[in-house]
Amino acid sequence: MRLIKNKYRTILVVLGLFCLAGLVSCKKHNLEDPDNSTDRLFRPPMFAASVNANEVTLSWVPIADATYLLEISKDELQFENEVQQIELGETDTYVLEELWSSTRYSARIKAISKDPSIKESEFTAITFQTGAENIFYTPEEEDITINSVLLGWDKSKEADRITVAATGTATRTISLSATDIENGEILVDALNPATTYTFRIYKGEMLRGTLTVEVGALALAAPVFINFGMNNEASGWNNLTNYTQPFPHLNGTISDMVDMEGNTTGVSFVYATGFGSSAARFTTGPTATNISGFAMPDVVSQQGFYGVDAGGGVAVFRLEGLKSDVQYDLCFFASYPSGSGRETKYTVTGSNEVTTSIDPLANTSQLACANAVYPDTEGNIIITLTKGDNNTTSNGFYCINAMRLSLSK
Repeated sequence: MRLIKNKYRTILVVLGLFCLAGLVSCKKHNLEDPDNSTDRLFRPPMFAASVNANEVTLSWVPIADATYLLEISKDELQFENEVQQIELGETDTYVLEELWSSTRYSARIKAISKDPSIKESEFTAITFQTGAENIFYTPEEEDITINSVLLGWDKSKEADRITVAATGTATRTISLSATDIENGEILVDALNPATTYTFRIYKGEMLRGTLTVEVGALALAAPVFINFGMNNEASGWNNLTNYTQPFPHLNGTISDMVDMEGNTTGVSFVYATGFGSSAARFTTGPTATNISGFAMPDVVSQQGFYGVDAGGGVAVFRLEGLKSDVQYDLCFFASYPSGSGRETKYTVTGSNEVTTSIDPLANTSQLACANAVYPDTEGNIIITLTKGDNNTTSNGFYCINAMRLSLSK
């Protein structure tokens, strides 16, 4: 048994020497050549492409004492469309940049010997498709309004135009100015509210990015009316029906109010602070009013709530769910059948503050309006009811029948 093992060992050693000799001879023989000649280099082996969006890294196993010729084309192994030739030194990688997004390319490479007596190799070729490049940045919430979007992009990447497209509208093209390009941003305005837009950025005909943005909905599609009283079944009205039940009572909040056309708005009314212990509901208001843009059913104009601010009886309302970058107008109607000197003041506070007053005595045609009010950063507006500066009542009587919320013109 020992002699047999030694015999096998001898055979393996001999075979190993033959294999070693074969490996050494590989440097002199080109297996790609059918004549098995010794005067041509191998093709660079393991030629491959690693795709990262529109950047592609080409790699191969290097060949000793050789440089390379690389060819790139925008087709599938035809090497006929937009062919580029790149001469490379002794390296094993090359990075292709600024390629077109989602586009078919081909690459081929051959080795060129530093020894002029040895022929260059044949080409070895691959094909690949680039990914989708996107140089746009995602807009922040504050960059999107009801009719505009502030677009930003990687300004280290060249670009010269942006297209703006939405269903049902014509696509428009915006040429980027030198300032836009330098800053890497542009404000795109004159957009339609509550619309989804697709923006594309180009360098010449090369697409460099795509971004889809939904422009904010209209702050209010139509005015919102609030009735301070009971028994109102008219459509398009929101009703605060009980002056004794402020928030957190369930009746102290009107959630998601409707506008005059019956559309929900996402805006809520909160009866934050009650009218006080001396408050009451009255039903002796006028049965006919004549106010443009503020048509009221008789049941609305007849009813209202009143309070007195003697002893701190101040009523406070809060509007929630408004857009902080939009201006609103708030108009108030108040009418009481008797008693002079009952002027009521409405202090409207958001990020700015506006006050307005009205004399309610037998009023049928006047409103008190606080215009161009911005909500605070949380989208709220506070309304405080007190006696007016010209109020001469001993107890500080104030009242309200109805109010309207609308966009500033």
